[in-house]
Amino acid sequence: MRTVLWLIALVAVLFAAGWHLAARQIRSGIGQALAGMQATGQASVADWRLQGFPWRFDLTLQEPRLASADGQFAWAAPKLELHALSYRPHHLIAVLPARQTVWLGGEEIDIQTADARASAVTRISTDVPLERANVVARDLRLTGRLDWSMTVTELRLAAQALDDDPLGQNAIRIGAEATGIDLKGPAQAILARAGLDAEDGHLRLDGIVATDRPLDRRALDGRLRVTAVRITDLAFDWGGLSLTGAGEMNVSSAGQPEGRIDLSLRNWRALLPVLRQAGLIQPRSQAMAESMLGMLAASDGNPDTLSLPLVLSGGAMALGPLPLGPAPRF
Repeated sequence: MRTVLWLIALVAVLFAAGWHLAARQIRSGIGQALAGMQATGQASVADWRLQGFPWRFDLTLQEPRLASADGQFAWAAPKLELHALSYRPHHLIAVLPARQTVWLGGEEIDIQTADARASAVTRISTDVPLERANVVARDLRLTGRLDWSMTVTELRLAAQALDDDPLGQNAIRIGAEATGIDLKGPAQAILARAGLDAEDGHLRLDGIVATDRPLDRRALDGRLRVTAVRITDLAFDWGGLSLTGAGEMNVSSAGQPEGRIDLSLRNWRALLPVLRQAGLIQPRSQAMAESMLGMLAASDGNPDTLSLPLVLSGGAMALGPLPLGPAPRF
């Protein structure tokens, strides 16, 4: 019995020593990473601490802020908590705060949630490459500075690294689903004037995105460039409209997309008043547009469903025969 007790005590001492050794390495790594990112303006933290002895590593960051190298994206929050079991340090669980702020392009977006959690599993490597991740947020509210807001009952996001995919070496499968989407602001007013409801929308997306380098700890060092996108399943139901789509596009080194996404819109006639209210078509042109689109829909055998390709080529994009102007850059 005494031998067993000594063995238990020895294991406990070794386990405690292992935790402190790992904690020292983690603290050193975090300190170096923060110092480097703060020097380039990509991160700032008011304070941080690592606790959790002996079973976990609990990292608390006070007033964290992250930003991309090109300044097009930034994120900030009052606090961020990261947790990992001491025997599975590569599996992180994040408890997101009730309020966050995102800067996307020139727009500042305030995000509030009743409950938001995320997890990420990395591969065991010094570069910490992402293997898979997911986010679940409930009772989500987004408020923009440009007089708009959106609420979402539940949002689920997922990502998984793919080892072998035709799109490229750094391919990530992504999935998203949002339920109970409600819009407020100018978009809601436009839909209301067109006789459509801006509430209880449902979005589902499944696809693959390839980038020019892996999603790892160096991902914020310079701009992470998208090289290809494949949409395998897109479904969006909202206000009596139902949109589905699938397709693929490649992105040049200059950020110019080339490809095609096949879209189908059920109850497409309900969209015309929306386009008119938004000023995208003139009232006198609505009848002509409806006649032309009606012939296109009838040619596919279903007059209530309009199927058109979204073609991106040469820096421009077009929906079937309708030019839409310059294509977005990635």
